[in-house]
Amino acid sequence: MEVICGIIVQNRCNHVYREDRMKLKIQKEEIQHALQSIQGIVDKKTTMPILSHFLLKADKEASLMATDLDIALKGPLKAEIIKKGSLCIPARKLFEIAKEVDGDISLETQDNNWIKVTSGKSTFKLMGLPEEDFPVLPEMEKSDELNISADTLKTMIEKTIYATGESDTRYTLNGLLMHLKPVKNKIELKIVGTDGHRLSVIAADINGKISEEKKLILPKKAA
Repeated sequence: MEVICGIIVQNRCNHVYREDRMKLKIQKEEIQHALQSIQGIVDKKTTMPILSHFLLKADKEASLMATDLDIALKGPLKAEIIKKGSLCIPARKLFEIAKEVDGDISLETQDNNWIKVTSGKSTFKLMGLPEEDFPVLPEMEKSDELNISADTLKTMIEKTIYATGESDTRYTLNGLLMHLKPVKNKIELKIVGTDGHRLSVIAADINGKISEEKKLILPKKAA
């Protein structure tokens, strides 16, 4: 048996024993709410297994990230961090466990990317994936400012999203076109939905500041 860079490798065995095991405790309601928010993002039917997982990181604070490569979510997680670390965890499986148990949940990483889930007298083990497998999310540059009420944006989306395509080979038709145009001291926002046969357009003036006219496609799943 030999020790290499803090990793103990035992001969005649495929297991890798790591000393840096993440461990944290989370209230049932906190983890259940967090996992509920990403169920629409994690891809359950995918050829890339990592997309059915979320990345849990415990450093100074705990956070989770999920993506399907079209949209991504990153948010804080209230937890008692006992030991720092990270791991990609199957989102659906942990969500089902969180719904069924009664008490707070303890998560502890183990050898070969396994994670031990404990709540009261119940113990589960899930096979995870290393953080290195998780897609790198793009950095967001903060350059333009927009200010629109949630109710206004919701109404605009509801009045246009019905016209978008469903799994159209013309990928841009599967989302909403958001057209931002500076007009004097306001910004004109137009949202357009179409599947090539029908068209829905709605416009509104919003507050904010942009340097130039912009157009972007909002994926239907994100809307």
